[in-house]
Amino acid sequence: MSTGSHRKPTGIILALYTVIDVHDEKQDVVFVDKNLDDLRDRLELSSTDNFTGRINAQVTAVGLTDAEAEVSSEFIENLADNGHNNGLIVIAPHGGNIEKYTDEQAEHVGQKLSSEYVSEWICKGFKKGGGAFDRWHITSTEISEKSFPKLKTIMRHHFEYSVAFHGWRNESICIGGTCRPM
Repeated sequence: MSTGSHRKPTGIILALYTVIDVHDEKQDVVFVDKNLDDLRDRLELSSTDNFTGRINAQVTAVGLTDAEAEVSSEFIENLADNGHNNGLIVIAPHGGNIEKYTDEQAEHVGQKLSSEYVSEWICKGFKKGGGAFDRWHITSTEISEKSFPKLKTIMRHHFEYSVAFHGWRNESICIGGTCRPM
C-alpha cells in the first residue's frame, strides 16, 4: 500500500511523457518524445500560448483511490504483490480511460488466481471530458521503473510468466510474446 497524498495545484496540467535526452549545457532542459504541436495538444494549449514546464520523474498520484483519480483527472499506479511471488505477474500499463477495460481484464485474472501465485501492476489514467489516451499514453517500450515507484519495487522479482493487457482497435484478440530459454 502506498502512503501520502498527491494534489495538483489549481491551474496545473499534468501529462505523461518520455524524456529522450537532456540538454548538454542546461540540465533543467529536456527533450521529450513529442513535437511542439503534440505537446500543445496534449496540454490543451492554443498555438500562441507560451508555456513552461517542470519535469518530475514520478508521474503517479499517490494515495488516491480509483474513484478519486477519475474525478481529479489523474494518473495512478496500483500494485498487488505479496513480496515473494515470482510465478505470474499481470500488468495493464494503460488502464482507466487510456485503453478502456485493460485494467479490468488484468484485475479479473488476478482475482481468479491465488494472490500467493499472481501479482498485479496496473496503471490507470483519467481525464474529464475525454482525452485520457492523449494525456497519459506512452508506449510500453518506453515505460521506465524510474518513473513508476511501484514497478521499481518488483523489477528484481524475475517473474516466470507475465501477461500484459493492451488496447486493440481490431475486432479480435491478439496473443503474442517470446519465450526465454530454460
